[in-house]
Amino acid sequence: MIVTQFQEKDTLTKITAEIIVTRETQKAIILGEKGKSIRELGTQARKDIEEFIGRKVFLELFVKVRNKWRDNDTYLKEYGFS
Repeated sequence: MIVTQFQEKDTLTKITAEIIVTRETQKAIILGEKGKSIRELGTQARKDIEEFIGRKVFLELFVKVRNKWRDNDTYLKEYGFS
């Protein structure tokens, strides 16, 4: 997962993140039927983050397919691997 935006406002923190997968089938699994799985994942993650930072969070998640990202040095560096 990559955080693409982290913005603290007066009353809440807005976080936008991308979940990176290598195949469309993986994306479908994470999204789930009618988006149910990603909603549940986002809700639990938001609650955990709120508890950790002690304030309200607006969490926006996206699932992106990047074929063979594990074989690409640029992607590995971008995702924090060296």
